[in-house]
Amino acid sequence: GIDEPIFNPEIYERDDCRKKLKLNNNEIGIGILAVLRQFKRHDLFLEMAKILVKKFPEKKLVFFIAGDGPQKEKIKKIIIELNLASYVRLEGYVENVPEFLSAIDILVLSSDSKEGVPQSIMQGLFMNKQVVATNSGSTSDLFHENNFQLIEKSSIKALVDGVSYYLNNTSEISSRQFMLNNFSSSVMVNKILSSYQTIL
Repeated sequence: GIDEPIFNPEIYERDDCRKKLKLNNNEIGIGILAVLRQFKRHDLFLEMAKILVKKFPEKKLVFFIAGDGPQKEKIKKIIIELNLASYVRLEGYVENVPEFLSAIDILVLSSDSKEGVPQSIMQGLFMNKQVVATNSGSTSDLFHENNFQLIEKSSIKALVDGVSYYLNNTSEISSRQFMLNNFSSSVMVNKILSSYQTIL
């Protein structure tokens, strides 16, 4: 479960969070928050970024890769190969995740396997973020009344279409209440206790 008092968009000053991330008000922050492992498919995230930069030349898009891991050097190489150095920022390990989420506009999950219920997506939905996530593992358990874009795995087109939807539709997302009712730390503790009581 997610610690709901911490992942609460109302307690963070968005402008301050964006300043810490060096993100200007006229820029759109698109981020991925994940350990830099192969199955997270940062390569697809970067291919998506390349297409979106060309598709939306009028928008100032900035892509953030938050996290660290064994794929770091490979990701750096891809950024150079795709000529994305001026658009992509490697943030490394992010200490204050809620501040990072408050600052960006769109959160992406591009995994193709090995996901349970991804923490970053849960956290993003608690923060009322626009989310585009692949249907990997149990990500679909978080899907409720179109609270995010749930897309097919291993598809650059699906990623581009999912993010494009939010770039073309700026309406606010209200996913927090559903998450509070089903995935907060207090609710999950009660569910676990109930399971134990049933077994006993």
